[in-house]
Amino acid sequence: FLEECVRGVTAQTYRDWEIVAVDDGSTDGTRDWLSATSIPMLRLFNEHNLGSYGSLNHALAHSKGDLIAVLNDDDVWLPNKLARQVEAMDSNPRVGLVSTGGVFIDHASKPMADPRPLGFAYPRLPDGDALPALIEFNKVINSAALVRREAIEAAGGWNPGFYGCGDWHLWLQVAQKWEGRFIDEPLTLYRVHPHQASRNESKMNDDSRRIREWIATWDAAQYASRPGVTEALAQNWAALGTERMWAGEPKGAREAFRQSLCIRPQRWKTRLRLAATYLGEPAFKALR
Repeated sequence: FLEECVRGVTAQTYRDWEIVAVDDGSTDGTRDWLSATSIPMLRLFNEHNLGSYGSLNHALAHSKGDLIAVLNDDDVWLPNKLARQVEAMDSNPRVGLVSTGGVFIDHASKPMADPRPLGFAYPRLPDGDALPALIEFNKVINSAALVRREAIEAAGGWNPGFYGCGDWHLWLQVAQKWEGRFIDEPLTLYRVHPHQASRNESKMNDDSRRIREWIATWDAAQYASRPGVTEALAQNWAALGTERMWAGEPKGAREAFRQSLCIRPQRWKTRLRLAATYLGEPAFKALR
């Protein structure tokens, strides 16, 4: 998919861009193609495997732009993608993250009939304070994002310890200090195929659990003035309780559900889930 991916960049109507291509030890001919193409780009061939987020940090260190966009090699940008995002950034200096609408495509680059091929609809990032929505779950496709370098660097870059949720971890840090913006146009094509990293459910679940445990360390009182954040933090505790229960940790699950109720006592579903932890896994599953 690499050539189609790169051609999507060169077809952008916004012309002030640079390509930093990072190859993290591929063995499928990617290095040969990158070396042979006449398309202008900076080529980085990792001597040692750095993983997705280590590679992104490597690319960031060698890039020059004030605005950073990630494009996974199996995805595609439509021609107005960058232009519409840069316009949104330029119109409001408080915006640090801009995402676009998009379409799920298959191996042959055709739109998929199923609007939820990975179990979720194409996500939408709310305009303004996006933190409550991002606490709920990741609302940004990596290839659909444009982020201010300043915001990435303030967060310390991507955390290379994550397998597949490091982008979500970064978006949360950006949203703590910056506004978000969503371009409601299908400008990013997200390819669904059997070999993408998100198919590794075990590793993705481990990442998700780690992020929810991190969010749980936040002081809810610091976000009391931001509408929706307190409720989102209560929801995070409840989601963490469910993850702990599935991991065979009923005591930890009860603690999480109680923390959720301390923030938002009216969460009656959380009360039911807390009670179900004493009745065993079958009763807990029955509440789904």
